Amino acid sequence: MKHFVLVLLQRRYSRCRSTYPRYCKAICSRRIEDQQCCSGFYGSACVPCPGGFRSPCSGRGKCGEGRTGSGRCKCTSKYTGTICENCRDPNKFGPFCNQTCTCLNGLCDNGPEGSGVCRKNSCKRGYFSENCDQKAVLCGPRTITCHAHSFCYVGANNTYR
Repeated sequence: MKHFVLVLLQRRYSRCRSTYPRYCKAICSRRIEDQQCCSGFYGSACVPCPGGFRSPCSGRGKCGEGRTGSGRCKCTSKYTGTICENCRDPNKFGPFCNQTCTCLNGLCDNGPEGSGVCRKNSCKRGYFSENCDQKAVLCGPRTITCHAHSFCYVGANNTYR
C-alpha cells in the first residue's frame, strides 16, 4: 500500500528558449511530479508516524511528518514519551493528565490510561495497600523467623499477625 500522493508543481523558468522573438516574454512553465507523504506518515518510504497514522502521537502531539520529517512526536505541554503516552507531571493521571494521584509512598500509575493508585509492588519498604499508605512493621520480635519478603501487621495490644 502506498502512503504518498503525487503533487503537480508548476515552476516558472526564464530563458526557456533562445528562439523566442525579442518582443515575447522569455518565461515558460514546466510540470513536475513530486511525491509527498499522506498525513500521519513520514520519511522517504512514508512510514506511519509513532502511535499509528490514524492517531499520530496518541492524539496528544504532532508528528514530524512528510518526506523529510523525522517521525518524532512533539507532545503537547501535559504529555511526554516517544508516543506522548505519559503525563509530564509524575503526580497526575487520567485522559487529560489533570487528576492527582493518591499514591503516597510508592510510584503512581500516572499515565493517561493510569488509575492514580500506586503501581503494583512499588510501595516503599514498610508500606502496603494500593495507595502505599498503610504502615507495616518488619516481622515482630527477633525471636520470630519470617520469610525475607514478608511483613507483620500490628494488631490490637501490639500483637503481630
